[in-house]
Amino acid sequence: MVALAGEHGFRPSHATRSELELVDPVRRRIVYLNRRRLRVRTIAVIVPPWSEVDELRAIHGVSFRGGFFHSSNLRTFPRRVNDGIGEIPYGYSMVCADAGAFSRLLDRCR
Repeated sequence: MVALAGEHGFRPSHATRSELELVDPVRRRIVYLNRRRLRVRTIAVIVPPWSEVDELRAIHGVSFRGGFFHSSNLRTFPRRVNDGIGEIPYGYSMVCADAGAFSRLLDRCR
C-alpha cells in the first residue's frame, strides 16, 4: 500500500502500531492508513473531517459506514470531545474494496 501511495505523491511521515501517516508534501494533504485493519486484509484510510464524504463514497469500491473515527494517532487532524472529557483527533474512515479503490481514493484526496 505504501508503494501505491507513493505513486500518488504520498510519502510515509509518521508510523504508530495502529496508523501510518501519509503526506503529499506538494499539495499539503494528509491521510492515515489504518494498520490494524490491514492485518485483517482490509484497506481503511482515515481522511480529514473536512473531506467531502459523499464524493469519496461515490468512488467505485469505496465505502463509508458513517460517524467519526477517533484516534490519538491522527496527530495532524483537529480534535473534539468524543466519549471522554478530553479532546481527541478525528476523521472519517473510508474502506477500500481493493488496491484499485485505494488508488482512486488517493487521487481524489489530492
